[in-house]
Amino acid sequence: MQHLYRHLTDPLTERGLHCTVEYGLADWIARAELPDTSYLLISPPQEPTAQHLPGHPDSWFVTHNRDSPPLHQVIYNSQPEGLDAAHRGSVPLLLHALDDYLDDLGIPPRRDSIARATSPTATPHQAPAAPPAAAPPAPPGRDPRRHH
Repeated sequence: MQHLYRHLTDPLTERGLHCTVEYGLADWIARAELPDTSYLLISPPQEPTAQHLPGHPDSWFVTHNRDSPPLHQVIYNSQPEGLDAAHRGSVPLLLHALDDYLDDLGIPPRRDSIARATSPTATPHQAPAAPPAAAPPAPPGRDPRRHH
């Protein structure tokens, strides 16, 4: 099943995260390990739903978790009742939300993003901004409606 989730795990691996795919309660789950020993769980809804191709459900549910001290924070929910319901099963919009969240956590960007931005043919608006001097990464949850 690992290969059926490569469209999710490869972009996260490119950011330096270790990813695995395992079976959850009713469907496959991608797990991305973060440097601080917390992890993201990315899955379709785990209650029995309509059949879909593995890795291409009608909606996504993502949580940020830690075992100790306990953390269980919803960061993306495109199920019909979720804050991201308008995005439904869109993988590009899911990855965009994950990139924004990982940026907020201070996780380095994808290597290919850096290569494109620093390419000699890059336009000025594509060049990465210099990192702020000694500024700590923004804490997760800047948008309180996003986190439960």
